[in-house]
Amino acid sequence: MVWTILGTIALVVAIVASSLVLDAIGLSTGLFAWLFARGVWQFAGTMENKGSDDPVYKKNLQRLIERNRQFEEERNERHS
Repeated sequence: MVWTILGTIALVVAIVASSLVLDAIGLSTGLFAWLFARGVWQFAGTMENKGSDDPVYKKNLQRLIERNRQFEEERNERHS
């Protein structure tokens, strides 16, 4: 989600800057803006989904889940 927000901000800034530059030299910004927006959108999607394919991420997540489970069991035993 953070990458999507940052990508949107970067997109707006880039479109405004490119519009000013390309309009100054007389070129259309529609194609450039579309290509840039598509690139930012794909980059944001890639960064958000990056962790789900990483074996180290999966291993660390599994260890965290196991540690949390043990913590909850110990806590429940003390309160029983």
